[in-house]
Amino acid sequence: NYIALLGWSPGNDVERFDLDFIAQNFSLERVNKANAKFDRDKLFRFNGDTIAQLPPEQFQQRLKTHLESYHPLFGSLPDNRFPQIAAAYQPRSRTLDEPAQLARFFIQDDDEIKYDPKAVEKNLTKNNGEGLAVLKELADRLATIDPWSGEAAHDLIRSMAEEKGVKMGAIAQPLRVAVSGTTVTPPIDATLEILGKQATLNRIDLCLIHHMNTTPDA
Repeated sequence: NYIALLGWSPGNDVERFDLDFIAQNFSLERVNKANAKFDRDKLFRFNGDTIAQLPPEQFQQRLKTHLESYHPLFGSLPDNRFPQIAAAYQPRSRTLDEPAQLARFFIQDDDEIKYDPKAVEKNLTKNNGEGLAVLKELADRLATIDPWSGEAAHDLIRSMAEEKGVKMGAIAQPLRVAVSGTTVTPPIDATLEILGKQATLNRIDLCLIHHMNTTPDA
């Protein structure tokens, strides 16, 4: 679809079509005389829109095939977790490889998380470890959830934010850094649902141990 638009246009601002449309509408009269411009950002948008529109089962199968070929470590995922990861990343993926990069923290051991220094400074250690203090309190509250679910954790985080008079991000962003090393994850309820209770609490503890020792007066 995108390649067909390099140097040709069907007119009427039509940009999305299939091979049958091209076969029926292509003509040399509409080929541009100017040089074609390969716009990679536009190609990503085309690909992302196409991925988002795939039936979920089809996206899961395509992603699974891609991961088996190029990122076999994802084979360690429990069978019930893969559909959750696919559902979390389908709306935000421009290629089949992006979930493999963005979701890597899900398959890492808890003590293998690498923290982005900028995310740590912004969300954990500034203001004498304000975010770390939030994490410490949050861990105690999360430990009380039984049975565990992402929805229950989300409700707890929202309640804590309302109690403290802060935006939900003030609670959720330190948590994201603790469990993934960055501030970029799927929605927090989906993230915690996939990780599970034990991994979530383990990663918060490890984050606190790692960063409390480097934060003055934390």
